[in-house]
Amino acid sequence: MDASPLAALGLGFLLGLTHALDGDHVAAVGTLVSEAAGFRRSSLLGASWGVGHSASLLVAGLLVLGLRFTLPPRLSTAAEFAVGLMLVGLGARAIWKVLREKRLHWHVHEHSGLRHLHVHAHAIPPGSSRDHAHSFHLQRRPFLVGCLHGLAGSGPLTLLVLSTLSSPLAGLAYLGLFSLGSIAGMSLLSGLLSFPVAYARERGAKFGGQVRLAAGAISLVLGLALAGEILSGGGLLGQ
Repeated sequence: MDASPLAALGLGFLLGLTHALDGDHVAAVGTLVSEAAGFRRSSLLGASWGVGHSASLLVAGLLVLGLRFTLPPRLSTAAEFAVGLMLVGLGARAIWKVLREKRLHWHVHEHSGLRHLHVHAHAIPPGSSRDHAHSFHLQRRPFLVGCLHGLAGSGPLTLLVLSTLSSPLAGLAYLGLFSLGSIAGMSLLSGLLSFPVAYARERGAKFGGQVRLAAGAISLVLGLALAGEILSGGGLLGQ
């Protein structure tokens, strides 16, 4: 048996593993993981992202292999711009959630005959009405995020490989192994990200909130930079 197809399939799995390390992927999933708790739950979030990423790639791959359809470059550019907006939304949401979990409380003090106001932020204690998890929503969000990522960035480059393989069957096998690699890679990465998040929470609610704020800020800044780069380059409206 020719070793070339086997090498291509093995490369597909390895590329899927490393695909999870793209900066926009890490920023998006890192923001979601900062809200999760534990290695298992965080790994499931990453796996959900990988399944969504694979779903959009598989649909596009079937179009490429079955109908010889060529994805227009503008579609990938539009998807990248949407990813930028999504990162902005995820980051802003993470920041807003941290701020919302703080209750403002004020005291009027008088020192040396001068009255002034002190404003404090108190964290809402665990078990309150605002502190509850929605497992389904936490799984659905990374799935939708992954679907969008599958059409942006290096995703379309994966589809170009399909046209170089010897048969549609080999193309499907390559795409399947790439998808398995991306699911495994993001699941492992998300699980590893859960450890610093757990450590921050063990240090107290304040430190945990700071980590979530940092994750949200990184996602927000990266999203603005990505969307701004596309707009400044004319890639969305030009070409």
